[in-house]
Amino acid sequence: MANHGHTLQGDGEHYIGIDVGTGSARACIINKVGDIQAVASKDIQTWQPQSGYYVSPHTIYDDVGSASQLP
Repeated sequence: MANHGHTLQGDGEHYIGIDVGTGSARACIINKVGDIQAVASKDIQTWQPQSGYYVSPHTIYDDVGSASQLP
């Protein structure tokens, strides 16, 4: 998991956004005024059984969980 140097600070209301793409799962925590408090990502391994067709493993849910466990 890659943590991009942010540290969660302060008390109050926060929101988490999760984005799952072809190559990675990403998570971001945003405070109530819209400031990014933390960002992390986890690579997702895919394979291409035929041209134009990509498959993600069943571990994609674990990858989302890993990315969303921000410090």
